[in-house]
Amino acid sequence: MECVVKYLIIICFSVFFQAAFGTEKTLYIDHSGQQLILPYVDYAIEPDQPVTAAALFDNDAVLDFQPARHFQLQDHQATWFRLIVNNPSDQPAELVLNMNDVLFDSIELSYFRDAELITLKAGLDIAHSQWPVDYRLIVLPLSIDAHSEQRIYFRVYSSQVGLFQPRLSTLLHFSSTSSMSNTINLLFIGIGLGICLFMAFFMPMVMPGRIALGFVLYLTLSIMVLASVSGLFIYLMPDHPDLHKFVLVALLVINCISVLALFNLFYEVHRCNPRLHKLYVAEGVLILLMLAVYPVLGGYEGLIQPVIVCVFLMYILLFYTAAIKFHEGFTGSGLFLIGLGVYLATCFYAVFAARGYLPFNAFIRHSVGFGIIFQAAIVCWAIAQKGKAAQRASDLLSKDVAIAQSANRHKSEFLATMSHEIRTPVHGVLGMAQMLQASEQTEQQAEHTHVIIHSANMLLAVINDILDFSKIEAGKMELDHTPFNLAELAQYSRALFAPQAAEKNLTFTINVDEACPLWFKGDAIRLQQIINNLLSNAFKFTEQGVVAMSICSERINDRAAVLLFSIVDSGIGIARNKRQQLFSAFTQVDKSTTRNYGGTGLGLSISQQLVHLMGGEIDVNSIEGRGAEFWFSIELERCTDQPCTKEIDSTQHSASLHTEPSVRFLVAEDNIVNQQVVTAMLLKCDIEAVIANNGSEVIDIYRRQSSRYSAVLMDLEMPRTDGYTATKAIREFEQRHSLAAIPIIALTAHALEDNIDCCYSVGMDAVLTKPLHFDALVKMLENHQLMPQLQ
Repeated sequence: MECVVKYLIIICFSVFFQAAFGTEKTLYIDHSGQQLILPYVDYAIEPDQPVTAAALFDNDAVLDFQPARHFQLQDHQATWFRLIVNNPSDQPAELVLNMNDVLFDSIELSYFRDAELITLKAGLDIAHSQWPVDYRLIVLPLSIDAHSEQRIYFRVYSSQVGLFQPRLSTLLHFSSTSSMSNTINLLFIGIGLGICLFMAFFMPMVMPGRIALGFVLYLTLSIMVLASVSGLFIYLMPDHPDLHKFVLVALLVINCISVLALFNLFYEVHRCNPRLHKLYVAEGVLILLMLAVYPVLGGYEGLIQPVIVCVFLMYILLFYTAAIKFHEGFTGSGLFLIGLGVYLATCFYAVFAARGYLPFNAFIRHSVGFGIIFQAAIVCWAIAQKGKAAQRASDLLSKDVAIAQSANRHKSEFLATMSHEIRTPVHGVLGMAQMLQASEQTEQQAEHTHVIIHSANMLLAVINDILDFSKIEAGKMELDHTPFNLAELAQYSRALFAPQAAEKNLTFTINVDEACPLWFKGDAIRLQQIINNLLSNAFKFTEQGVVAMSICSERINDRAAVLLFSIVDSGIGIARNKRQQLFSAFTQVDKSTTRNYGGTGLGLSISQQLVHLMGGEIDVNSIEGRGAEFWFSIELERCTDQPCTKEIDSTQHSASLHTEPSVRFLVAEDNIVNQQVVTAMLLKCDIEAVIANNGSEVIDIYRRQSSRYSAVLMDLEMPRTDGYTATKAIREFEQRHSLAAIPIIALTAHALEDNIDCCYSVGMDAVLTKPLHFDALVKMLENHQLMPQLQ
């Protein structure tokens, strides 16, 4: 009891004496724990001329020591500290001076014991194997005899302002606190690795692989930085302090790059904000450049401060990005802001606590580690949130795509049905009108018949335009690549539109440049369609004057040529503000145009899309009231083998196209009007038609009298059994009985490409679309050697 009272009296007297007279402060050892020593130390900045500990013990007046209560450690300056320690206990005190950090270049501790000057060194400049205590942080041992007072000097040099809160601890207390510190550090690292594994295995399932990989890389490097500043890497390089310092800087730099890359990927900065992306690139290049010039800038000592400044600027940039995206409503931005805010708060907390502006506590050492792990967990949550939102968006998109595909399928089915239902009656009208036109008529009857045929052809043109537009819009339009003669194509246009020119008393000319090659490979039908659309418009909107078409070559080489087609008219012209509407579907420049001139508004839209499919361009030059010039240019492959006639491939379909001389066709058709039309056309070709009202009848008739018929004209849509099923049954019957395949020709009102392909796939040999033109029927019969006069 007496010792305790004596001890308290000494402490009180010492404190009073220091406050009253400002003499040296004495730290009395507390054997139960640890003590902060900053309130008890004096400091002095080492001058340019180095000072040794021995000189200070001889006369410490060589330095001007000041109280260190509000001391702030300076970078790149050696600082001497003086501490007087008193051990009032009856037992010697085995102590450790714990610097609680590893990021000091060098620390040198000196004191006398048994009349011998003891000097201990540790720090980044010294190999870890030479440290007096084998620990990840800088720890220096100290022994004080019982009932003695010891003056201690220690010198600190640091290239950066680190966490400076030196403590004096007993060995027992240091052992327990170091175990706890190691456990906390390993816990942080374990949590970080757990998040890494989670992201590596599960996050790619809901997020783009690049973002998940970027996060794993960022977190892995962050854990490595945490491990390095916690002193764990020092065990890997115990005898290579310079390499250890380089690894510290390199990990910090590479981690910054990974953070920039992660933010860039997560926020899609490179796509959404090019200017901000340039700042990201500039920041990354600057940090990498610093690492590249590591030796030039003086290694760790010269580089650590600029790198820390760059890291600070980087986090300002990241915070700015997250704030902008949060304002824009970007998914996960709020969580990113929280993660960044907490991490920066822990960094500032550690810095201010190290400076003495905040009360010291055990959390300071691990605050940055907590900030890193908290930020990683929050970022992981944000990425998972974005992945969930992306999955919802993907599900909605898939649903919308399914709806769009369903709508497109229904549209195609509607177009096919519409085509079939309209073509069927048009087939009857046009077919009978053609038969009537071939008979003897009065002048008035011939005029009426001509009107019927013309009106039916106009209706057919509208149907064809709608079907062509549908095919192009669905991406199902495929271009042919066959030889054709440009002069023949121009001559066909001349013959087609000459009657209109004569009827309107217009001058109609077509000019093909003499220097232009004539033979090419391409889709002559679609090219003719473009020309016909443009010429049709020219004649439609021109009441007097000229319609002229010219074809010339812009560029020619041995393999291809770029052709320029120009159609000029002297019609009503087009206003400048109306030109953009010209190539829009179902659009005409004025509602009155439809009333006065008719049309669907699809011709130019189809022409434009066909030109684009051919890799060309199309445009118009016009002045309202002075006519217009429509032009388009396309590149076509030249055909060097002349004449480039296309040979018929007799092996294209399974059926043989050769028949014995016979004049009897089996016609499968359920519509009475169409039966009459086909029968009349065949009789005009001296061919007898035997009618079957549905697919089942045609199968039965063919099975009983297959040798009587030269060919089968097969409708597709029939009751009981359709044309596809009937064709398959006929082909199977022929194979079972080793019969020659009879030519089967489809008669269909379905003009879509898919329907035509189905015809060939079931074994049909040709397709004739309704309404059936007599000329088309004759041409098909001649091509397949089915006309009686050719046998």
